[in-house]
Amino acid sequence: MTTTENLKANLEKDLADLARMRDEIRVKVHLAGLDAKSAWKSLEPRFDALERDVREEGAVVKSASLLLAKDLKSAFEQFRSRLG
Repeated sequence: MTTTENLKANLEKDLADLARMRDEIRVKVHLAGLDAKSAWKSLEPRFDALERDVREEGAVVKSASLLLAKDLKSAFEQFRSRLG
């Protein structure tokens, strides 16, 4: 497997992990208060943008997308832990 293929595979895995977290967080946010809903509204569009970038890039993986995925995963994890 080439480096580009490895990077793309890692990005696809990160995106799948983020999608699972997003779905879990959506349920919790539905039950949460206004502050949590407001914070979520600022995070979710970042996931949508990353997902769109991954789909549009095809075989070309930008290092910026990898960094964004790692940063977003950390933000999702922190947000999810605040929800309990």
